[in-house]
Amino acid sequence: VARPEIIMLAQFEEDTASNSTTWTELNFRWKPGNINQRPLQVAPHQPRLDWRMWFAALGKYNHNPWLISLIDRLLQNCPDAINLLNEEDIVAGRKRIARIRSQLFVYDFTRIPSAWSQSIPGTVLLKDGKVQEKTELVEVGRLQWWKQMMRYPNQFWTRSFVREYSPALEANNTSVRQFLLSAGYSTSCTVRYNERCGFLSYDGLSLCKLTMALRKSGAVWLPVALLVAAWMWLLRSLFNGHRREGHGAYCGDKNGRGFIRNEKKQQ
Repeated sequence: VARPEIIMLAQFEEDTASNSTTWTELNFRWKPGNINQRPLQVAPHQPRLDWRMWFAALGKYNHNPWLISLIDRLLQNCPDAINLLNEEDIVAGRKRIARIRSQLFVYDFTRIPSAWSQSIPGTVLLKDGKVQEKTELVEVGRLQWWKQMMRYPNQFWTRSFVREYSPALEANNTSVRQFLLSAGYSTSCTVRYNERCGFLSYDGLSLCKLTMALRKSGAVWLPVALLVAAWMWLLRSLFNGHRREGHGAYCGDKNGRGFIRNEKKQQ
C-alpha cells in the first residue's frame, strides 16, 4: 500500500562556503528513505519519531510545529536531535548541517512480476532482483514465482515526488523561533538525559534514574521482556481458570462407562 513520506534534505557548512547547490537526503533510523534500503521496522515495534513523521506527511508543516522544532534543533546541532539520524558523519561531528528543507513523496514497494502486480498502474516490477522495463510483460508460473520471491532485490521501494513540504531553513531564523514560541515549543537544545532527573520531584526521581540506567546500558529490551512475560502469565491464568470453571472431572470404571462429575460445590 502506498504511503506518504517526508524526506529531509540538507546542505552542509562546507557546501554553503563553496556556494554549492547540492542537497543531500537525511536518513533516519526506521522510516523509509533510501529506496535501496530494506525496511527496518517490524510490527509491533513503532518508533515514535518515525511514526509521527508519517502522520505529519498527511498534513502540512504549519499543523505540525514539532517537526519544525526538530528541524530547528538539527540546525542547532543539538545532540539529542542529531542522534535520531542514521548519518554517521553528522552524528560523529565530521559534518554540520547549515540548511534543511523537506519534500513530500509517495512510497510504495517494488513487486515481483506476477499477474496481479502487472495489473496495478505505476507498479515497479522486479525480475531476478532487478528493476525491469515497464514495457516488458512476463508470464510467471508458480515455481518461477517462488524463485523470484527468494531473490534479494536491489531496490525495495519506488517513490514519486508530490510537492515541496517545507522551505529551506537556517539556524537562528527569527520567524521560525517566533512560530515555535507561539506554539509553546522551546527554541534551545533540551538538557541532556543525565541532567533531566534534576528537574523532577522526589516521587519521579527513582523512575527517571532507572530509565536512564536502562538507556545507557542498552537494556531497553528488558522492560519489554518483563511486560511480555507478565502478559503471558495473565493469559495463562485466565485460560486455566476458564478450564476449571467450564469443565468437570471425568469419572469412570474399567469398562469405559463413565460420566462427568461437576466439581462445583452444591449449595
